[in-house]
Amino acid sequence: MFGCDAPKKSRSCTGKFEVYEKGDIEIGVIWLSEKAGMGHLVHECLHCTYYFMQDAGLFLSDNSEEAYAYLIQHIFKKTKGILK
Repeated sequence: MFGCDAPKKSRSCTGKFEVYEKGDIEIGVIWLSEKAGMGHLVHECLHCTYYFMQDAGLFLSDNSEEAYAYLIQHIFKKTKGILK
């Protein structure tokens, strides 16, 4: 549907977060290399959280910190199973 391809392999890149758009639909994709670990996944989950919270108009501050924490926790729980 979106026609997105994995980023070109790079020796220095273990993960990447990208957003693809088609019409009114946006999809966030976390790409991880075979050598990525839990820390890399958490790193990309933060990029994902930051993007979608700002897109919703909720910028990181003392008042929004908890909402950011809940979203990053949710994204991490849903994606941690992809690591072997």
